[in-house]
Amino acid sequence: MTGNGDMSVSARLRALLLRTRTIGGAAFFLAALGFGTVPALAQIHPGDTVAVVVYNHPDLSARVTVDAAGDISLPLVGTVPARGAEPEQLAQRVRAGLSRYISKVAVAVQLVSRNQSIFVSGGPGGVLPYTPGETLSGAIGQLESPQGIPPNTSAATPANAATHDLLHGRVDLRHVTVVRDDRVLGPFNAMALQSNGGVDPVLLPGDTIRLVDKPIRVEVHGEVREPGTAYLNDGESLSDALLQVGGLVPTSALTRILLKRGDREELVAAGGPQLSAAAHNGDIITVQRAPRVGVFGAVQKPGDVVLTGDESLLSAVYNAGGPVKHANVSRVLLFRSGSYSIHDITALTSAPEKDANPTLRDGDAVFVPDGRNSDWNSIWAAVATAVHFIP
Repeated sequence: MTGNGDMSVSARLRALLLRTRTIGGAAFFLAALGFGTVPALAQIHPGDTVAVVVYNHPDLSARVTVDAAGDISLPLVGTVPARGAEPEQLAQRVRAGLSRYISKVAVAVQLVSRNQSIFVSGGPGGVLPYTPGETLSGAIGQLESPQGIPPNTSAATPANAATHDLLHGRVDLRHVTVVRDDRVLGPFNAMALQSNGGVDPVLLPGDTIRLVDKPIRVEVHGEVREPGTAYLNDGESLSDALLQVGGLVPTSALTRILLKRGDREELVAAGGPQLSAAAHNGDIITVQRAPRVGVFGAVQKPGDVVLTGDESLLSAVYNAGGPVKHANVSRVLLFRSGSYSIHDITALTSAPEKDANPTLRDGDAVFVPDGRNSDWNSIWAAVATAVHFIP
């Protein structure tokens, strides 16, 4: 046999077990292995390290860390709940699991080291370093800053992605609880704590901050800054859902927002009563893209126009700055899908002719001729500059 310094862990266990045949010898056994210990009656938290000794079965003995769910995993036994248990209680649970395979099994558990972390379940999740005196609002503040990105988040993830759930309102910060051992503290209104002060709970190592989602879930698609899911409290509106995903973009069609609620679909407008009303769980909003058309010829600002609001022919001309002095506004041409129509936009401003004001589509082209030179050659030459609009 080699010298004592070269003995394997199994050999050391066998030698030491000969000297510690009773549960009462566990402290000596663990100290001899180089495990520091903490008071025997301390409760076990996620992140704590425990040494499990199975007498006469060193291959089943292990030093393990309690996971975020409050469990440990051991050979033969599998998963064993540890959160809130004292070492002897955990030893009894391990003993009960092993008794199916080993008769008269003796087990000892010792808490080797206290974890110095705070766990977060729900929302962005993760683990935060514990600082003495840390408060609930302070810990949540870490989650809301780029420096508070949980360690289990990929380094390649953008700085704000891990905290999206807090910054964009998924988490109901009015109902935050803290799990400590086998007790649930709260709920606490973290929003009030951060804005108004008040009694801010002081956290302890091993505490778990439990975050829950808001009850109303709305899917938002289309022309918004960050398409995805918005989470709302009861009574909050669909407009709040749009704000959560960053709001509308310059290409949003303000009058063509599709709302799907159950089997019903309807087009609504930004600022309309439907979007101001309370959202329903399961609502789906699709913000459609505003049509992009070309306006050329005798207008102040010829070129592309995005019709975010009024999508009519008249609106397109005035979005291009309006006709110039010598424009022939009685023969404005609308090109669509290889054909064209002629419109008098002056007549379109008065009822009942305004009802004939055509609604434009993406890819349409509008040409306002010059009244001093309105032959077809000049018309086609100008329209050729917008050839990408003509199918």
